[in-house]
Amino acid sequence: MKQLNLFLFLIFLHSCSFNVIAQPGLIDSSFGINGHTNSFPWAGMVIVQPNDRILIVGGTGINFGLCRFKSNGKVDSSFGNNGRATGNSDPDGKESSGMVLQQDGKIVVSSSGVNADQFVLARYNSNGQLDHSFGTNGLSKTGWGSFIQYPRLAIQSDGKIIAGGRGFISGSTRDIILIRYNTDGSLDNSFGNGGKVNTPLTRPIADCASIKVQPDGKIVVVGLSDTIGSSYHWKYAMARYNTDGTLDNSFGTGGLVEPFSSTYYPEGILYSVLIQPDGKIVAAADYFDPDFAYEGFACIIRFKTHGTIDSSFGVNGLVLEDFDTAFIGSGSSFADLILQPDNKIITVGMLHYNFNDSTCMAMARYNNNGSIDTTFGLNGRVVIYDGGGALWSVALQSTGKIISTTGYVYRFLNDPDLGTVDLSVSDNPLLIYPNPIQSQASLQYTLTQEEKISIELFEMQGKLVQQFITNETRATGKHEEVLHLNELLPAGSYILSIGNGKNSQGVKIVKE
Repeated sequence: MKQLNLFLFLIFLHSCSFNVIAQPGLIDSSFGINGHTNSFPWAGMVIVQPNDRILIVGGTGINFGLCRFKSNGKVDSSFGNNGRATGNSDPDGKESSGMVLQQDGKIVVSSSGVNADQFVLARYNSNGQLDHSFGTNGLSKTGWGSFIQYPRLAIQSDGKIIAGGRGFISGSTRDIILIRYNTDGSLDNSFGNGGKVNTPLTRPIADCASIKVQPDGKIVVVGLSDTIGSSYHWKYAMARYNTDGTLDNSFGTGGLVEPFSSTYYPEGILYSVLIQPDGKIVAAADYFDPDFAYEGFACIIRFKTHGTIDSSFGVNGLVLEDFDTAFIGSGSSFADLILQPDNKIITVGMLHYNFNDSTCMAMARYNNNGSIDTTFGLNGRVVIYDGGGALWSVALQSTGKIISTTGYVYRFLNDPDLGTVDLSVSDNPLLIYPNPIQSQASLQYTLTQEEKISIELFEMQGKLVQQFITNETRATGKHEEVLHLNELLPAGSYILSIGNGKNSQGVKIVKE
């Protein structure tokens, strides 16, 4: 009988998913090929679908296109044509600058016209085929002024689509422009003037780099203002609009926050924006200090709900990041950021060092007060010297793993996530941390139905050495069990098992 039990336990060991928690921020070598995809070699923006499949848009400068990958980084051949859906059939499609995912799974992509004189929006069905119910045969084109460029996208809760960019509407000044579309791709006449809004800033050059819609429907735009001439003196700029397209007078000065003139905010661009659950606004940026040889820093700025700087964040509302580099004349910038469920902020961008004019991928994670999260990467930072490149966009899978683009798509490890446990199958993960364990650890899991469970610890040879829970009822949903190891337990490797009397799952742990 003992021999049979040992035989069954060895089969159990073979079928278990052994998870040792690796350092958050490391490249996940199980994704694609050694951590990145090997196709669609120009990836810009990334979105993770609810099923963890990965959508990217990019292009070659001539045609915009979509590509979809499975959650493991392999091309999803069921999407479009062998994983790709391109705009090659339309002469006005160009390299994409925006993408949003509708609640029904349809995908909207934006680009500039080839002559930089119109916004071009394309909508795809969830299988990657053009949705011919949108606009004209799947495309909606809008011209305005002498040129309009680089439409960024956001989607409202009612499904209406907002595109924002820059354009010469009249004269020599360049305005922030917004256009709102109905769900069928037609212009929404209830917004601005016939669906269009243009906003000049106090300086003659303006640009929109990112758009987010607040839960109350107000629209936040970030970007820059600049002077006319050969020298670039970018200043941060931000605007907030009411749902009808008018500027929100309760925000900043008349709806605008620009330009920054304080010593703390010399020059730079706001590239991306997110809205925290408490309504505060966080923007990713770069920062150039004219008094310090124009050395550049990656930067995060947080604003209060009405547009004033939140001085409780970082130092005077800012976080400046140089990635602890010793390179002379180096510079860095953040291109995108995302908020984790625990309110930590992940930022991605690049590090540039002038001695050989190279760039490399860079990422960092911060606590909600702006302090660096030293549990991530190396003292909170990840720098990948790959001979060139930058991380342009970031998203999270349901497991918490980090997806980012730099031509190819990379996946990075993250903190232990809540694994889903269905005890009728044997290939769902259990997650425990820390691992290795000294005396105490937390086991996190999600039950798909109410279960009577037992949690037990076995030696590698199959001998039961400790019982934590025996036939206790746990409801459907998320759970966390704090486990205290017997202090007399020798150091070494063990199997932690969770079971319902019929099926079991296990994870390998190491006691220090």
